[in-house]
Amino acid sequence: MRRATVGTFRPTLEILEDRQTPATFVADFGAAGLFRFTDGSGFQQLTPADPLAVAINEHGSVVASFAGGGTFRFIDGVGWQQLLPFAATEVGIDNDNREFLDFDAAGLYRFADGVGFQQLTPFDPQQIDVSGDGHLAASFAGAGLFLMDENGWGQLTPFTPTDFAVADDGLVAATFAGFGTWRFDDGWEQLTPFTAEDVDINDDGDVIGDFGNAGLFLIEDDGDIRQLLGFNAQQSAFTEDDQVLTAIPGAGLFEINGTFRQFLPFVPTQFNVAQD
Repeated sequence: MRRATVGTFRPTLEILEDRQTPATFVADFGAAGLFRFTDGSGFQQLTPADPLAVAINEHGSVVASFAGGGTFRFIDGVGWQQLLPFAATEVGIDNDNREFLDFDAAGLYRFADGVGFQQLTPFDPQQIDVSGDGHLAASFAGAGLFLMDENGWGQLTPFTPTDFAVADDGLVAATFAGFGTWRFDDGWEQLTPFTAEDVDINDDGDVIGDFGNAGLFLIEDDGDIRQLLGFNAQQSAFTEDDQVLTAIPGAGLFEINGTFRQFLPFVPTQFNVAQD
């Protein structure tokens, strides 16, 4: 996930009082703290601290790690709970409130209430992504891309992608340097010979890819390709209702849904959108 420098950010509830929340998502605004957006509670600061990594599920539950502070989760009605005093470098959370935590050389773990911590692999993944239904995708240097479901791990390809995303039912979008952008759905399909810098996929198999100066494109499940932006975005992701949320350096956070609407004039260093 790419990060960008954030300028002065002093959010107030008044900023968003006339704006409809486009999705359940969490946004990191650096020194200004971590904020959550939901239809139920609107705009809410969860902590003034700057997280290292953060993720959210459809219930609004959040998992976040903080350098020097450890790894925590936030659940409505409960608040913050420390899972470990160590900071995970990457985190994920599914809609059953199971947290997925990458501790580099210590391996990859999953935490669930009533079960505790389970080591999923002792190896250090380069990148992880978690779907709403609990599918876990992980890439490993020199070993390729793997998918974990209720049956365990399976290798999708021995090649290591530069970026990837996973959706429900194990749908995967991935980019490979020099080999283009691909989708996995019980087999691999090349979507374009061009390599996206950043990808996301929804439950329908639609893929968005950021191709740098060429812009942001939507590649639909039926093969139709549509340009959403004619320039480079910092980060983009599908929302729960298949709209697109995108951060544009120097401009803010925008929603794309047939129209192009500014949701915030501020640019988060990172954000994560819930999957249904």
